[in-house]
Amino acid sequence: MIKIILPQAVKNILPALGNEYIQMIKQTSLASVFFLPELMTSVKTVQSATFNPIPTLIIGGVIYLVVTTVLSKALDLFERRLKSNERKY
Repeated sequence: MIKIILPQAVKNILPALGNEYIQMIKQTSLASVFFLPELMTSVKTVQSATFNPIPTLIIGGVIYLVVTTVLSKALDLFERRLKSNERKY
């Protein structure tokens, strides 16, 4: 089961699982408004200390962009690696 079924299952669920993970990271900024302290909470704290909203929002956006881009590229590389192991008939 580990050598046959699990690799096939991982290959099939990996794109959906990766997209859900990236979407969850993107939506954490919305969760910070309600109850979770995270990056956007830190951005708001720096904004209130410096009274400079635009640069802090740009930096926060760039951090989100870098994190999601790196995760997307890593997921794409992993999917390609799994795809290269397929037999071609």
